[in-house]
Amino acid sequence: TIVSRVRNWFHNVTEDAVDFTDEQMEKLQRDLDKALMSHDNKRINGLLDSCLGSAMMTNRLVHGAALQMASRQLSEAIESDDPIRLKGALVAAKRLKADDLPEFQVAVQR
Repeated sequence: TIVSRVRNWFHNVTEDAVDFTDEQMEKLQRDLDKALMSHDNKRINGLLDSCLGSAMMTNRLVHGAALQMASRQLSEAIESDDPIRLKGALVAAKRLKADDLPEFQVAVQR
């Protein structure tokens, strides 16, 4: 019947989507791990930007990298005492869901 064909089609599409998501997550984790190991901050930023607004930010590795990057950017901005740089680091930290870092609170005080 048509209903059973639609159900089968929907089931197949759903399985394909899950497989695709799993493959993409594995690739992202490999790329992020490689960028973290080589201290490639530009690549880390690009990968994290691609994760924003998606469920990938809940992944432990991705969120850990986001916290590490935000901490570094906030520390450098605090050290520079440049208001524009501080604001940029604060905005980036909020986007990366890293506003609970101690560095964030210090930067806000400036």
